[in-house]
Amino acid sequence: MLALQDTTELNFWRHAGSKKGFGVVGNGRDIGLFLHPVIVIEAGDGDPRQVGHAGGVLGLADANFYTRAKAPPGGRKSREKQRRIPRAIETKETGRWVEGLVQADRRLREAAMVSVIADRESDFYELFAKPRSAHVHLIVRAAHNRHMSDGARLMAAMAAAPHVAGQDIFIPAKDGRAARRARTRVSWREIELPRPRVGFELDRLPASVKLNAVMVEEIDAPEGVKPIVWVLLTTHAVESLEDALRIVGWYRARWTIDIDPAWRLSRINGGSRRLRFWRQAAPGRRRCADRFQRGDGLRIGEHQFVALGAPSVAA
Repeated sequence: MLALQDTTELNFWRHAGSKKGFGVVGNGRDIGLFLHPVIVIEAGDGDPRQVGHAGGVLGLADANFYTRAKAPPGGRKSREKQRRIPRAIETKETGRWVEGLVQADRRLREAAMVSVIADRESDFYELFAKPRSAHVHLIVRAAHNRHMSDGARLMAAMAAAPHVAGQDIFIPAKDGRAARRARTRVSWREIELPRPRVGFELDRLPASVKLNAVMVEEIDAPEGVKPIVWVLLTTHAVESLEDALRIVGWYRARWTIDIDPAWRLSRINGGSRRLRFWRQAAPGRRRCADRFQRGDGLRIGEHQFVALGAPSVAA
């Protein structure tokens, strides 16, 4: 199974005069809340030629609703300053990525294998260091050019690693960019990341974590188009091109959250008529979260996402 994490905002700016108890969304002005789901899909049969997932959405491992307070006096600069103060990951918005991993591990404990997949925002040490069951793995797109334990920088080390021809990757259209088929080359190697020198109670974290890194680079990109370059960090073993291509294929399945027609309904600004899960519960993120934890799942449009592993779901 693949457990895909991502965050979306529900913007209720059209209802600012009639709704109470909300925080603000990403622009710092409009009222709303955030939803961080862990969507579970089939991983396929593991054949790297069948890139991506072979089946549809199976259900939800978690759905975390949270709000954000309006920026304190001093605006966003003041908020950013506060964010840099070391504190427990559980007290930060960033903690949602760790909680998503924990819930996927708990709810999918009977699965043969689970790969928890997330984009660059989840590239932080605490996630890789978090204890998890042996059948649960991580695939995260790297955001930071980290120092590794041997003193080298991650991106330079991956660029210097031997490359081999990869598979063509279909890149969907986005933000005015036309869809295209990208030719790629691939490299992989084992890496070791040291514990950060700055943070909250660092002694509770292991001194280092060993991961495998896979780099996929687009070659001969169209003129005027920035070529794709992904560095994927994973706890899976990567010992061959077949293994590396499998990791790339599973990471690409993350696009299910963006392009699946059912899930896309959650990204409607003004969130009102189609977001029935919100209308069926009293205002407040706690009530929505309670409904999910009871096993009711989540309804978006005409689609019901089942809460996997919940007591009301048959084994």
